[in-house]
Parts: sequence; C-alpha cells; structure tokens
Amino acid sequence: MATPEARPASWEDSVVSVTEDSVVRWRMLVLLRAGYAWDDAVELATETGVDLHAAVDLVNRGCASETARRILL
Repeated sequence: MATPEARPASWEDSVVSVTEDSVVRWRMLVLLRAGYAWDDAVELATETGVDLHAAVDLVNRGCASETARRILL
C-alpha cells in the first residue's frame, strides 16, 4: 500500500502560518501583561473570536483571570 507523499508547503501557506503564529504570540503577550494566568491567556489567545480589548478590560476592572475566561468563552 503506497503512502501519499507530503505536499511541500507553498509560500502562501508558510506566510499564513507565520502570520497566524505571530498574531497568537502577540495576543498572548497582551493578555499576560494585562494579568491573565498562563493557561487562561493561552486559551484566549488561540480563540481569535475573543475580543482582545474586552478581555483586557475585564481584568483591568478587577475580574479574576479564570472568571474573565469563562465570560469570554
């Protein structure tokens, strides 16, 4: 049984992948600086539907990291 060969990534795929990684890293940094716990920041950073400004605002207003994550997700 022949196994399919892996298709080399096109430059477009590479650019999209690098861009998405950069965005997630940037979101993670913003959330950590705002005061989110590591696990909460990881989950929120990877969920691109989460409004980053709302996330930061919740913590800045005194909401606990875990509670803010539950509200946003």
